Amino acid sequence: MKEVSKSFGKGLLWTCFTMIFGLLQLWIVLANGAVITSYNVDFNKIVLDGTLLFFTSAVVASICTDYYLGNKCKLNKIASSIIYFVYPVIVLICCIWLFSLNFSEHKNNLDLAQITNIQITIIVMTIIYAITTKAIIFFQEDY
Repeated sequence: MKEVSKSFGKGLLWTCFTMIFGLLQLWIVLANGAVITSYNVDFNKIVLDGTLLFFTSAVVASICTDYYLGNKCKLNKIASSIIYFVYPVIVLICCIWLFSLNFSEHKNNLDLAQITNIQITIIVMTIIYAITTKAIIFFQEDY
């Protein structure tokens, strides 16, 4: 059980560092708006620009690259296919679809609350995915 906890902790740490450094520009803008200037950050622009979608795509691609170029995880074929192919494809399709809405002729008719909820769902699912898959990879590398 201790090994699983250690691997889970490593997966959580990997995800935290990835979020800190992967979204560093966003954190600086938010800190600037909150501390240094009276600049108001436009969260609607962040959602519509797809900033977070690019980040989730990069995280999923990074995990898949680790899997395909590193030591293969010892999972059954169905689990590996779902974790390292099906889920990443679903995330990328959702990200491409949401990002392409910004350039459609219906851009002005978008329900921003619904788009935001979908993006939050993708982000939360990606965080869970990152922690879990990295924990599996770390566990199998260490033990």
